[in-house]
Amino acid sequence: MHKSFRGSVGVMIMAWFPMPKSWSKQKAEKMAGEYHTSKPDLDNTAKAVLDALCVSLGDDCKVVDLRVRKRWAATMHRGPQLFT
Repeated sequence: MHKSFRGSVGVMIMAWFPMPKSWSKQKAEKMAGEYHTSKPDLDNTAKAVLDALCVSLGDDCKVVDLRVRKRWAATMHRGPQLFT
């Protein structure tokens, strides 16, 4: 079993969303890295990630600093970062 973090922790979530296949190549190139302003909402994205991190955190009330961004991505990116 994984040990949970002790004390407070910060979480930075950079949520990268795949572009719709229906987009033209030109639109996809233009939108790569731009803000994702479609659903899911930012707060729902953060909640899903924090709920998943509870295995490592023990309880998401330990999160004292939260930074969340949503962007369009042409390729997959890595997951959330934890910092103390």
